[in-house]
Amino acid sequence: VITRPVTYWDRLGWKDTLAREENTRLQRAYAARRPEGSGVYTPQMVVNGGGGAVGSRENDIRPLVRRADRNGPRISTSTDSKGRMIVTISGRSAYLAGVSLIALSSSEIVRVGRGENGGRTMHYVNVIKAERNLGSWRGKPARFVLSREDLNISGADRYAIVVQRPGAGPIVAAKLIEG
Repeated sequence: VITRPVTYWDRLGWKDTLAREENTRLQRAYAARRPEGSGVYTPQMVVNGGGGAVGSRENDIRPLVRRADRNGPRISTSTDSKGRMIVTISGRSAYLAGVSLIALSSSEIVRVGRGENGGRTMHYVNVIKAERNLGSWRGKPARFVLSREDLNISGADRYAIVVQRPGAGPIVAAKLIEG
């Protein structure tokens, strides 16, 4: 699970300190593709870049998770003699996908100032702190090298590698790595 707080509630007079405009754009791109449960609302859960549901409705989310395709490429990691992380993506496919490194904070507490949740304290998990495109996966084995600096983003204590088809397409592989 990656939490991507959005900015469109800023108009209510309180800005979520974790919200990022990139998250808002991604949610709108998912909605434009019109998969099951699409739209622009919170809390929303989008499963593997495909179908979505109200994030607090477990009975709607479980079927999406069960139907998620798990036959994509495999991501493995190792460390070389220089202390760099080597990310290997193996598998074969006819499609192109982008490979991203996502820096995450495993736990964030935010006190909501205004809006329907005004006065409440929210606990978020795996909140995105930064995202960087590592390159493309072209359906055959590929390697990406991450330096220690790549895995030293302020506020992040874990990282994820995500392989996603273009245009807010399906996520075909993902791996959580500790920082």
